[in-house]
Amino acid sequence: MLNKKITEVLDTLGTHGEITEAWDYLKQRWTMLSMQDVMKFHVGQEVKWESRKRSGLTLQGVIKKINQTTVSVDVKDAAGQVVHWKVAPSYLSAV
Repeated sequence: MLNKKITEVLDTLGTHGEITEAWDYLKQRWTMLSMQDVMKFHVGQEVKWESRKRSGLTLQGVIKKINQTTVSVDVKDAAGQVVHWKVAPSYLSAV
């Protein structure tokens, strides 16, 4: 649920143009925060996160590539096969 202050400000947007400008700003802000998050990690670092695709299962792997807004992580599955994941840096924590 959004903070009441935020909804009050959003409710003042009266035109499609104003809503579009606010949306564009929020997308830019999201990208900037993601870029800041991604700078906390480095290739070869071990990380973990809770997978939303796997019912909250905690996954652990090694960073193989860092993109502008995502991190590529290699995870070994139960059979020893390497599975590649693209994860938002805000979900990751160092091991």
